[in-house]
Amino acid sequence: MEQSAETIQNAVLVWTLTVLKFIQHGIMQILNFFTFMFGNADGTNKESDKSDKPKLKSVKQIPGPAPLPIFGTTLTSPALKMTNLLKANEGRWKEFGPIVKEEHLWGFPMIHLLDADHIEYASKMIGNFRPGMEILTTYRSNHPDRYDSIGLTNAQGEEWEMLHGALSPLITNLNFIKSIAPAAAEMTADFKDLIKESGPYIEDVQSLVRKFAAESSFYNVFGRRMGFMFNEVPTNMQEFLHTHDRLWRAVHQSSYGFPWWKYFPTSLWNQNAKSESLLLDMMENMIQTSIKEDSTHEGLLGGLLDVKDVSYKTKRLLALETILGSGDSVISALTFALYWISRDKRVSNKLYEELKTILPTKDSELNYDELQKLPYLKACITESYRMSNPAPNIMRLVEQPLELGGYLIPAYSLLILQWGFAVMQEDSFYKPKEFLPERWIYEGNEPRFQPHRRSLMHPFGYGKRSCPGKRIVTLYVHVLLARIFRNFEVTGSCPLEPKYEWLIQPGNVLPLTFRERSDDE
Repeated sequence: MEQSAETIQNAVLVWTLTVLKFIQHGIMQILNFFTFMFGNADGTNKESDKSDKPKLKSVKQIPGPAPLPIFGTTLTSPALKMTNLLKANEGRWKEFGPIVKEEHLWGFPMIHLLDADHIEYASKMIGNFRPGMEILTTYRSNHPDRYDSIGLTNAQGEEWEMLHGALSPLITNLNFIKSIAPAAAEMTADFKDLIKESGPYIEDVQSLVRKFAAESSFYNVFGRRMGFMFNEVPTNMQEFLHTHDRLWRAVHQSSYGFPWWKYFPTSLWNQNAKSESLLLDMMENMIQTSIKEDSTHEGLLGGLLDVKDVSYKTKRLLALETILGSGDSVISALTFALYWISRDKRVSNKLYEELKTILPTKDSELNYDELQKLPYLKACITESYRMSNPAPNIMRLVEQPLELGGYLIPAYSLLILQWGFAVMQEDSFYKPKEFLPERWIYEGNEPRFQPHRRSLMHPFGYGKRSCPGKRIVTLYVHVLLARIFRNFEVTGSCPLEPKYEWLIQPGNVLPLTFRERSDDE
């Protein structure tokens, strides 16, 4: 009985502490944003009262869905429940206009910019602070035995500068990019064989693209092939992909609804923790294998391990994040480019004619320098980014008060620049709903079609916080598309719906038909 009573007392104590923690968190959040939300009596600053300029409206007055106490608009915003981001933003604009305020938990404002002029102006004013993935940040911060850092994507300030300084010089180095081009060409040849084995009609092209993306992302780090493009993928590599999927779903789901995982060990938290731990263990095993085999010099890993003043645990995490980030970007970019080009016979035939000038035969060697001689291929990829970009918005915390559209946006507000929506409007691009690669073929310094607001395009992010691996992703996308459309006539008619889960990903399978071309065509 004494043991039972003690157990009950402990349970009550745990419950009481949890409730107190919950209340404390809520009070702190409310206090943090009380001044932010209400400020002075009129919601503006004193300086604006003294000037002759029109009185600026406060952030409270920005239109948007009606918020609820504690939950903000997480339960009342139709847009937050949609997976098609373009349609969600169309709804925001139609109901509320070019600037829309939604609220996260505890009333934290999220300000969506939908107008091209506002986006162009704000992009010049925003800093380098952006929100991270909170569930990852929390887990990594709570496990100092395994992490010295929360990772490049989540870090801010000096920590981010340190991580960026360790990885960026390696991954953006032109000599490194050129060094992986032969391996990229080898992988594209294997991909061509996969198409022949699976085709001519392939019901789920994305499943093949995923093999290529995984193979290329691991090669970047380890400098060797891992077997993703074999008929029988190694068991440990299959496990890595499945674990990555589980982690990504947990991270996405943690961003919506009330974060019960902060207060209780929910199934979502357990899924994140187990996936994160398992991925790090697998990464450790692969790194140690490379060290034992003395093969670290083959990829980015060797350069990372040689970086001074950065701990081994941080280098390991950077290597893992490089694999996870580049793989997702390649999958999305390749799948959507295949979709858009295959839907338009005029475009695919024009691309084929250009490719024949550089690749006279289907198996002609394609090196890095020759890729620069394919302007129409580049135009097709850029246009695909405009139509279906993996990262169609930019999130930043403004570091100084910002006057925008008649409103005074306080410092440390979260701005979401919805450039993927803006580039689909008629005041931004000529015939914006049409896939038209020719818009990116300039006559001299001028585009062929107007309007043409190139400054809105940020396919890999903006400024210092842009994707450091964009050169690598660009290489793989160019090489694979060149090889595919030189070897095959690709056709398809099934719509491909976008799905927003941090990145824009294909929301359904993509069926395509690959008819092998002859060298005489």
